[in-house]
Amino acid sequence: MTSFTFDIRTAYLIGCLMYIGLPLVAWGVLKPYQSTATSVWCGGSLMFGVGWLLLAVLRGIVPDLLSYPVANILIFWSFLLRAQALHACFLGQVHWEKSLTASLVYMAGFEVLRHFDEVGHVRVAFATICLVGALIYFTGTAWQLGRKHNSASLRWLGRIYGLATLSGLWRVSAVIAQLVGYSPLSDQDTAYHIIGGNLNIYTLAVCLILSAVIGHICFFGVVLEDALKHRTDSAARLAREEETNRFAIQLALFDRQSGIAELSSSFAHELTQPLTAILSNVQTAKRGIKGGRMEYPQLAELLGRIEVNSRRANEIVKRIRSFIRPHSVERVALDLTAIGQETVDLIRHDANSKLVDVVVVAPREPVPVIGDAVQLSQVILNLCRNAMDALATQQENALARVAVTIAVLNDKATLTIADNGPGLTEAGLVQAGTAFFSTKPGGLGMGLAISQAILAQHGGEMTFRNAKSGGAVFEISLPLHRGTPEGRV
Repeated sequence: MTSFTFDIRTAYLIGCLMYIGLPLVAWGVLKPYQSTATSVWCGGSLMFGVGWLLLAVLRGIVPDLLSYPVANILIFWSFLLRAQALHACFLGQVHWEKSLTASLVYMAGFEVLRHFDEVGHVRVAFATICLVGALIYFTGTAWQLGRKHNSASLRWLGRIYGLATLSGLWRVSAVIAQLVGYSPLSDQDTAYHIIGGNLNIYTLAVCLILSAVIGHICFFGVVLEDALKHRTDSAARLAREEETNRFAIQLALFDRQSGIAELSSSFAHELTQPLTAILSNVQTAKRGIKGGRMEYPQLAELLGRIEVNSRRANEIVKRIRSFIRPHSVERVALDLTAIGQETVDLIRHDANSKLVDVVVVAPREPVPVIGDAVQLSQVILNLCRNAMDALATQQENALARVAVTIAVLNDKATLTIADNGPGLTEAGLVQAGTAFFSTKPGGLGMGLAISQAILAQHGGEMTFRNAKSGGAVFEISLPLHRGTPEGRV
């Protein structure tokens, strides 16, 4: 009768080939999700396969230096590397210092025992205990992270390597039992020989094969879970950003509308002038035509005046409407000088009624920037209104002045608004621009905060200080556009 003999090296060879081949397959399959975690995991698994191949299959074929010290170090490192891969995947960080320290301690202990343990039994026990300890650390890491991050794949990874850990502990108990004399020793069939026929050796081989297959499948799940989580988080973050942007747009619109409401009397007066002129010219033409005294050149002149004043009134209405209506942000190439001048024109009458002299100092050449005209105008309007409000606290006989200076400094487009008022208080110097902080009675404290947010979206910034000669100075700076103003980008 023919008997069948199973060589344990065959099981080892199957397991080793799996540990060498599966990391390469995983590397290819997970190529779209390449990360530090994937690279470290595949490298650690490949290292385990090579180490176990040297230790269990090629023992006696390759030099002893490769088949034992090098093989044990590779296996020890493989567990530490794969534990760090899980840390990188879920925590975004690795602890290379701890792994390196543990490896150096293991290598030092192994080298010391190699010189003092001539038989090698203590060295084998030390190596087995350290390798199983590394396996326990890896298994514990997988299980702990799986529970913390509610990852089913990690928990299954912990379970399958938990079986390998139990098998490893059985192996450790057998080695220690023979070391202390509780089990008989022999040269051929002993726990010190991993190619022996002990039951714990067969169990270890089975666990090796199971952990190779199921472990890599679980890691696929870990990577896919992590990728799905990142995509979900990104979608949620984008949704929050869109909601924040919508709220910011609504808040900016409210700020513009409240600003226009405060200037409504000025706009009414500004509109009254062209409308009154139109009415006067129409009445003159009507009387002339009715009395038969109106000649054609005179009528043409009156109609021309009516046309000019109609256009003027239309421009005023268009300017107000474009400023207060909701609109999508449109970034185009603009002339900062033109934006500043148009904004000052909006508040000109209000400034005159408050006896505030507003002057614009700008270069003759355009100062090109990229931005949204309405938003930038809103920033300038807020700063001008704040300056005028500050000047209202001065004595009646004091000369109130606001200077709007536009320039190019240090490759930046700058617009400075300086007044000769009382300046900012100590609290204002610290908290100006903070939401809901205001020095004006009844003020919401959102104007400067909104202005800073608008400038940040344009890649610019706002600074403020008190001038040495008195008064507050607010300066905004924007990236200078090397192109033609009034062009879409």
